[in-house]
Amino acid sequence: MQLSLNNSQIKISLLVLIHLVGYLGIKSSFQDYFLLLTPLNLLISSFILFYGKFSKIPLLSYFYIMCFTLCLEILSVKTGFPFGHYSYEASLGLKIFGVPLLIGFNWALLLYICSNISNQLIESNIVISNVLQSRFIKSLLTASMMLIVDLFIESKAGYLELWHWQNEVIPLSNYISWFAISFVLSFFFRTNENDTASENFIYLIILCLFFALL
Repeated sequence: MQLSLNNSQIKISLLVLIHLVGYLGIKSSFQDYFLLLTPLNLLISSFILFYGKFSKIPLLSYFYIMCFTLCLEILSVKTGFPFGHYSYEASLGLKIFGVPLLIGFNWALLLYICSNISNQLIESNIVISNVLQSRFIKSLLTASMMLIVDLFIESKAGYLELWHWQNEVIPLSNYISWFAISFVLSFFFRTNENDTASENFIYLIILCLFFALL
């Protein structure tokens, strides 16, 4: 019997493999070395997800998101507003004013994934004639998914030496700001690329399981 995989199944298989290798590496005696590969993991995962659909993604819009969120992160690292007081470690790569450039990229990636999922979920299951109401509901769902992912990541950020909160306490302002900013960004920046929401959803599941099991 011949086994054949479609493009989506290949992408999912690669994402599972990458995160499984990362998980086993972090749990091994080579943890410090694997933690330094965190930026590479994110970049490879992004390439896998985006492969074959770059023309459908508003790259300029997401570049603006990267710049805007990076500025917010710098503001928070320096002043404590809007997320709280925290500091980034070296494992996330090159920094600008104390914030890794990869953080802005991560914001844009997660926003793209969650927006893509919410678009397909709403448009496939709910008929909403009012455009503003539709965008509000989609943005609410997107921000909710972004918050859930953040909850999983925050639970292990210190352990993975990604960043550390002042007094090792995560303030409520972090979650409120994360949700509010995600909502506003998703309301004004939308993607029309809806045909691969299933693989994006599976990637979110993989990501959450990865942090939950560490």
